[in-house]
Amino acid sequence: MLSSGSWSQVQHVGDLLRQDGVSNRALVHRMPPDHLRVEVPGLPESYYPVARQIVRQAVRAQDSFDLVTIGPQYFTFDVGPGFDLGILAP
Repeated sequence: MLSSGSWSQVQHVGDLLRQDGVSNRALVHRMPPDHLRVEVPGLPESYYPVARQIVRQAVRAQDSFDLVTIGPQYFTFDVGPGFDLGILAP
């Protein structure tokens, strides 16, 4: 897959880096002016160096980024009402 560095394409790359069985999507936060925070749920620490190289190829050349591993179970309020994902979901 070739990426133009758009938010949705970087998120798709993050999703591809998830381990099998992790249903939560990767999160991408744009931090102006040219920085991204890419959060990949369930990314094993041993995969981190290779994942960082993959994300570097996905983002725009002028963007810097942080690659962050988050637990495979997290919750959000985006679908509401209440918790919709993770261990605290009903």
